[in-house]
Amino acid sequence: MELAPIVVFAYNRPHYLLETLQSLQANEEAKASKLFIYCDGPKANCTEATLEQIEQVHLIAGREKWCGEVNVVISPANKGLATSIIEGVTEIVNKYGKVIVLEDDLVLSEYFLKYMNEALNKYEQCDKVASVTGYNFPIKLPNGPDFKETFFLKTICTLGWGVWKRSWQIYNSDAVFLLNEIKSKKLNYEFNFGNTYPYISMLKKAMIGKVSSWGIRWYASVFLNDKLTLFPSYSLINHIGNEGTNVKVDSINMFGNSVYDKRIMDFEERIVENINYRNLFSAHFYKNSRRRLNLKNIKYYYLRGLVFLRIYKNFIRTVGER
Repeated sequence: MELAPIVVFAYNRPHYLLETLQSLQANEEAKASKLFIYCDGPKANCTEATLEQIEQVHLIAGREKWCGEVNVVISPANKGLATSIIEGVTEIVNKYGKVIVLEDDLVLSEYFLKYMNEALNKYEQCDKVASVTGYNFPIKLPNGPDFKETFFLKTICTLGWGVWKRSWQIYNSDAVFLLNEIKSKKLNYEFNFGNTYPYISMLKKAMIGKVSSWGIRWYASVFLNDKLTLFPSYSLINHIGNEGTNVKVDSINMFGNSVYDKRIMDFEERIVENINYRNLFSAHFYKNSRRRLNLKNIKYYYLRGLVFLRIYKNFIRTVGER
């Protein structure tokens, strides 16, 4: 089996990077794989503590032979995650035709590389398939004949994924164009998984530069081109990197915290979106992303109600004086 090269993107989290590389090294295929570790450079005026963390990342990246061949690429200046990923993935996929992409906060199953390489080889010539991933949300799996070890969805995943040169070429960084296309085709509801996740809002933030997310642009590109991503029913990845992020939900309930320790054998032959799994994703998003009616929210709506009540009373008084 032809093995895809692996890229890992890191910045200033040495403890996470070490866990990621150790779990990668435990995969049997790692010994014969090429690994490229892209280390982003320091931001302007970053602290001495951050500089020390960045140096620790460099040391860990080059400390061991994590794979059969290890290449450490250190940027002298800070590019940011989005630019680092776009440039790194483009460079490697153009050279090798396919790539497996990781960030520095993923713990992998020992069967992750086997699954990813088998999937990349199986669907390489299938234009309908844009990418494959080894991750799945902790959804309630279907029973009986509806259960599949793998399934397709009209979306993407940025937590441990693989792509081919042919499909990466559809990536469009123009958030304005992507948003206008989705709106003009009246696809907002579908893009938001039945309005259970605010993907449109994320795309709007990317459009005005409020966030630099490459992932939402990749999703929109795949979505508008009517492409699919292969998912495993059991997650081969544990995402450990929510510490210090903007995530507003319970990360364990949303993302899970377990890794499947068996080989996935059943690869979907029907290259169509699995609507049953799409509905399960929507239910999971709704359950974990909807606004909670907590004390802070109650206070906010109470104060807002008082403001509207005052405005209304002033309006009535003004009308009565005329």
